Amino acid sequence: MKTIDMTERKARGGGRQSLLLHIGTGLGHKYKSRFLTIFKQKSEFKRRTLLLHNNAGLRRNCNFLKKPCVAFTMAEVLITLGIIGIIAAMTLPSLIQRQQNMVNVTTLKKFYTVFSQGINLMKYQTGCEDVACLGFVGEVSDEDWNNQMESKMKKLFNITKMCKYGNNACTTPTYQLSGVFQENGFSETNFSFMTADGIKIKIMPKTEGAEWNSITVDVNGDKKPNTIGRDIFLFRMDNKGLIHPYYGLVYSNGNRNMYWKTNEMLCGWPGKKVPANSTGYGCTARVIEENWTMTY
Repeated sequence: MKTIDMTERKARGGGRQSLLLHIGTGLGHKYKSRFLTIFKQKSEFKRRTLLLHNNAGLRRNCNFLKKPCVAFTMAEVLITLGIIGIIAAMTLPSLIQRQQNMVNVTTLKKFYTVFSQGINLMKYQTGCEDVACLGFVGEVSDEDWNNQMESKMKKLFNITKMCKYGNNACTTPTYQLSGVFQENGFSETNFSFMTADGIKIKIMPKTEGAEWNSITVDVNGDKKPNTIGRDIFLFRMDNKGLIHPYYGLVYSNGNRNMYWKTNEMLCGWPGKKVPANSTGYGCTARVIEENWTMTY
């Protein structure tokens, strides 16, 4: 076995581990490998033990400066969760309503585009210049008129339910924006139908001598709230087949009481909330004139 000089050991770093390492290197080839394996295992065990000890110290003291740990008590956690719950309860309904308003306006714009383009296409194909020529003049109780409307609307929309005069399958209650029940909503005395994307449309014929056809659109079908100005919107179609919102510029024809911007009962003043007793009749015009947004 190799003799180890203590002076040499100190020069190489000293210490117990250094001594053992020197002893290992001095062994014969037979024992050297076994000795070094045991030495490495022992060193690894000490390293892991020291690591666990340090981690335990960190858990007790949180940092190397040995300062006390800071944590929330159960009461503090519960109070925080309660505050978050209150804030969520206050804000979520308005966020959900805003999102639903956006969806309703998008669907309304889709109807407006499809219907307007469809009427123009009918005029082009038939050579007609007015709604009388297109067959929109008549009586809602007339079976021929109902059959004619069914044929025309099937060319514009993918219809899943058809409710001619006397059929109450499309009947749903209708309410004003104030919550007052609307008598002449969707009923068996109308010609109405449901499209594949959930839009319910009612068309009333232009009677002899009248200036308009009345069109009512429920953008989400039978789903609530079935309220004018929220999911139900009102239009009138003129003699040329152009559709205009109720109580808009064209409809009012200069009459201030018939224009939503100058009669707050129709859908509130621009930029302000709608009065609690508003009918909502002018809300279709407000949505369109405010760049297809529902700001009320």
